[in-house]
Amino acid sequence: MVKAESQQCELNVERSSEASGTLSEETTTHSFIVKIWLEETAGETGKALWRGHITHVPSNRRVYVERLDQICEFVAPYLNAMKVQLGYRWRLWQWLFRTHR
Repeated sequence: MVKAESQQCELNVERSSEASGTLSEETTTHSFIVKIWLEETAGETGKALWRGHITHVPSNRRVYVERLDQICEFVAPYLNAMKVQLGYRWRLWQWLFRTHR
């Protein structure tokens, strides 16, 4: 049996108090395509090795990923640009992750 390592990707968004008034769909909607595939099965460890990429459809910007948290990292700036306040846990995790890189 092949086991994929479990990872958590949680953004917990809150609408910012600054984001009020009438907003167009262009400023409130983003589309992303996430594609993941199995690279290989590591027979000794029993863990699957996967890869993928996420593409921001309007800009065609693409980033290749190996961890679920990289998908969250890619999406977060678009949420920030829409004045969405990310939850406390996400902000703490992001700070810790950037500090220890």
